[in-house]
Amino acid sequence: MRRLFGLIALVMLLAWAGMAPAQDAVLAQARQLMARSQPGAAYDLLKPLEGERAGNTDYDYLLGIAALDSGRYTEAVFALERVLAVNPKHIQARAEIARALVQLGEVEAARREFETVRSQSIPPEAAATIQKFLDAIERVQAGTRTSVTAYVEAGLGYDSNVNSGTSTSQFAIPTLPGLGLATLNPAALKQEDGFGYLAAGANVRHPVDPSLALIAGIDGNQRLHFDKTDFDLGNVAANLGAEVTHARNRYLFALQGQQMALDWNRYRESFGGVAQWQHQVGNGVFSAYFQYSRLKYPGQEIRNADRPVGGIAYARAFTGRYAPVVFAGAYYGHENERDSSRPDFGHRLIGVRVGGQVTLTEKVSAFVFGSYEDRNYGGPVPGFVDNRADEQTDFRFGLNYKPAKLWTITPQLAYTDNKSNVPFTDYNRTQALITVRRDLR
Repeated sequence: MRRLFGLIALVMLLAWAGMAPAQDAVLAQARQLMARSQPGAAYDLLKPLEGERAGNTDYDYLLGIAALDSGRYTEAVFALERVLAVNPKHIQARAEIARALVQLGEVEAARREFETVRSQSIPPEAAATIQKFLDAIERVQAGTRTSVTAYVEAGLGYDSNVNSGTSTSQFAIPTLPGLGLATLNPAALKQEDGFGYLAAGANVRHPVDPSLALIAGIDGNQRLHFDKTDFDLGNVAANLGAEVTHARNRYLFALQGQQMALDWNRYRESFGGVAQWQHQVGNGVFSAYFQYSRLKYPGQEIRNADRPVGGIAYARAFTGRYAPVVFAGAYYGHENERDSSRPDFGHRLIGVRVGGQVTLTEKVSAFVFGSYEDRNYGGPVPGFVDNRADEQTDFRFGLNYKPAKLWTITPQLAYTDNKSNVPFTDYNRTQALITVRRDLR
């Protein structure tokens, strides 16, 4: 964490550099040393002058951050407090004191200082940096006490294809060439509708000791269509497990259960588990996981399957303007049908996901997400010769607007294109949704 804080501090120093007055030669040299990530050398240059220059805000500020970045946290607090004694509105000094308090273990006092800084008129990139500190403090505090977080969410949307139906009403059946063209039931064709959206969830984390915590969570959501109510879709998922932290590694083991309902009737149930490893590399996190699910379709037992999937991912947060966060991942798995009479229900899947987020202002961020999945099925759909093969592409982008603490308004647009060699499983879909979320902590 010290390396992360040090990097963020340098970004803050550079972001606010234009706000500082001109410096004399010694201070200019100290700034150059700090910019070259040599805080120890800057401290050695400045410390001998403390007796004669203490009380000068420019000198005290540079001495404070040099001491802080070279591990002299108590000295840093003393120097920076002298800055505030002369200029209580020196927001850079207050932010650096907060950073020193984190290193001294006084996280609650650090939180108050960071909150004070964030309430000031500061550049968007500096506000994003402060938020990263506050998030880090929250993680530190969460590691020492039982924490409960929850949310509720509501929204309105439009779906151009609520039933994932094709636009092709007629097609040939290769095994019945004399039949001519088959015509789909109009109910199976693409149908559009508006919908309401409700969601809620809660998570509990209980530390057993500094390296072990028990976790549990539940999430649910429901789509309520205006006209096509047969396609109302609900989902409830729960998990129970443990996470182990060791140095830069985090290990997660959890049992997972899920139930989906279509038109308020049980549609699909799954039960299984996941094992995940995360490793911090600088400002990035590498992860690998394996997930197993046993799928059950009540009333359609012929579709029951076992689904093992493994994957890797990498995410990285950058500092500076827009504070971008990017991620990429890949996965591979199988959905193995349990009824050998319908191999076309089982398939091999391989896919990739990429995405990112940027901070536009203190209250607005933008995100984008894309994925591609290739599925090769174990046999042909009845009536067709070739094994079914699908290629699905998904794209989603939107904005997160935070009008107040714990509130988020998210407008977003999503597009799905599923290319298939079976005409009635070939479709595309566009969805627009705006949600209002309230976090509960």
